[in-house]
Amino acid sequence: MQRIDPTIGNTDLDADPAAAAEALALAKSRRTRKAVQEWFVTTLMFSTLAVGGAWFASRAGLIPEQFKFGATQLFQRLLIVLGLFVAFLAQLIGTILLFRRSFVQGGLSLFVPGYIFFALKRNALYGPVIGTLCVGLLAVVAGTILLA
Repeated sequence: MQRIDPTIGNTDLDADPAAAAEALALAKSRRTRKAVQEWFVTTLMFSTLAVGGAWFASRAGLIPEQFKFGATQLFQRLLIVLGLFVAFLAQLIGTILLFRRSFVQGGLSLFVPGYIFFALKRNALYGPVIGTLCVGLLAVVAGTILLA
């Protein structure tokens, strides 16, 4: 039977801590660059889809008169619609984040009104999601006040 000698730490005598730190920094830089590139491509694809959909809807006559360019109080109406969209998107992202943590919490946040707030608070995801939700609701309130 072969004997296994206990070792403590790294036995590589040729290791250079400065070179290892530089390699780690380079790898982190590559990961960051790749993540930024992925977000940029996703944003570009979504923007292209949104602009293309708006162009198609305007050409097909699907946009109501109150949302066409040059309509009175267009900014206020768009502020309300975009605020509702941001609030919906924040809740959807919060639910997806909860599903990544636990299937039960994600399901409860979908079917029990208000549970998403408690679950996000317990999982330390409260700030970003609820902050975005508040920005959307603030846009709805501002658009409603400006429209009145």
